[in-house]
Amino acid sequence: MKEYNKFLKYAYHHPEFIVGLLLYILSFLAWLILLSKKQLTTIFPLLAGLSYASIIIASVLFLKEEIDLFKIIGIVLIGVGILFVTKI
Repeated sequence: MKEYNKFLKYAYHHPEFIVGLLLYILSFLAWLILLSKKQLTTIFPLLAGLSYASIIIASVLFLKEEIDLFKIIGIVLIGVGILFVTKI
């Protein structure tokens, strides 16, 4: 019980922890909804490819990293690959 109280105290003083936990639960529910509507072989490559591309874009926007031609080509190829795999 002592550990539980310690956890509640931490969560109360760190609202970003609660926000992160709620976002994690939301992403899990979204994953379940997606899997109930589409096949895993369609959804997983889509999300994996989008995560790689979004990390590059976010690093340019928020971390002020420079993007070169190879990264741009990589993002385009990821997009083309997603189109082929998901048959959109």
